[in-house]
Amino acid sequence: MTHPVAALTPLGLWVALGWIAGRYFSFEVLPLARVILFLLAPLTVFTSVTAYALKWDSLLLLPLVLGLCSVVAVAARAVLQRFPALGLAGARELGVATFGIGSSNAGFFGIPVAAALLGEEAVPAAMIAAFGYIFYENTVGYYFQARGRHGSGVALRRVLQLPTLYAFVAALTVQALSGRAFSEAVPLAREIRGVYVFAGMFLLGLGIEGVRLGDLISKPVLTTVLARHTAWPAAAALASALLAAAGLPLSTETRSLLTILALAPIAANTVGIAAETGGSVRLAGAAVLLSSVYSLATLTAWWG
Repeated sequence: MTHPVAALTPLGLWVALGWIAGRYFSFEVLPLARVILFLLAPLTVFTSVTAYALKWDSLLLLPLVLGLCSVVAVAARAVLQRFPALGLAGARELGVATFGIGSSNAGFFGIPVAAALLGEEAVPAAMIAAFGYIFYENTVGYYFQARGRHGSGVALRRVLQLPTLYAFVAALTVQALSGRAFSEAVPLAREIRGVYVFAGMFLLGLGIEGVRLGDLISKPVLTTVLARHTAWPAAAALASALLAAAGLPLSTETRSLLTILALAPIAANTVGIAAETGGSVRLAGAAVLLSSVYSLATLTAWWG
């Protein structure tokens, strides 16, 4: 297994390259975002899900993660509205903070870290968990970011337009009809996932190009990051304990994966959706950056 610092160092380098490209070479976010969304993400999902055998508790991760995201977000929004002195009571800031606290960078961060720390066999479960976050980001999370302006109909259409959704269904269908995982596709799945992850981290670098040091130590950013990294580990531990008490214990691998995702940073998509819905992009970028640094420290401590 790989140490977290060794696993995350290449990701940090790609974030730095993205920052340089955005600052000095006028790279635009939108074209790369579309390539990731409509090409790399569905290819990554399809090849990874078909290449590895799935376990029952892995499939449970999708509704579990979606439920935890929603509960954490709703609770966080209620607390932030109750205490306006935290600096997140404004509509633009509250939506970003609520979305970010409930999210996790499962795709670009959680999947490669899970592969490095738990082995390649953990990738399918990480993919399924990532879908829970994707559903959250495009339904409950999107609704909070937009402050309800667009309604639930737009949120539902966003989910139905995601090509990764159909790639996921197609991969499950292929496994069900064939009755086996296609282990011969593992090398291809690994290569495609590498391109997807590095492209995503490069995109994150582009998104945080405008963040300044003062933003990182502001009260709204510190509150958002602290809430995210307190609420999610607590919620994941509670959910695991409740499932065990109900006679549905998660496997050791799945519990470890859930811990990694709980310690992962705020989703990089927070920045893009903030821009789309009129939220505070500056708060989103600073929170994602600070959360990523914090995640590196906590994952290293946990694994070490």
